Amino acid sequence: MKSLRVLFAAVVAASLVAGLTSCSGVKLDVTDVTAIVDIRSADEFEKSHIVGSINMDFDAGYFAAEATNLRRNGKYYLYGKDEAQVSKAMDELNVMGFVNVTNIGSFEDAKRLLPLGVTP
Repeated sequence: MKSLRVLFAAVVAASLVAGLTSCSGVKLDVTDVTAIVDIRSADEFEKSHIVGSINMDFDAGYFAAEATNLRRNGKYYLYGKDEAQVSKAMDELNVMGFVNVTNIGSFEDAKRLLPLGVTP
């Protein structure tokens, strides 16, 4: 049953990202977002990231521990190396009780979808 829910969530996320990226000029509203979370490595984050985002490296092994510092009732946008990585991070957050988390896909997707710009 859990794997079915995970599969369903991944399909829904893929559909949402595909739909959002096809709307060329549409940007996501960030006015009520608690945080934009970049789950790529610290090195990737250092090279360039969405302005104002925070880095929580999903593959470093302490993602869940870092997530305990976030408000579970907050609104979060996640982006990473690819949509699959972000889906895994969302699964962890959902298990921890986070309910308002949006998978915005890869860093490239985030650059298109967020109205914040990137660091040089």
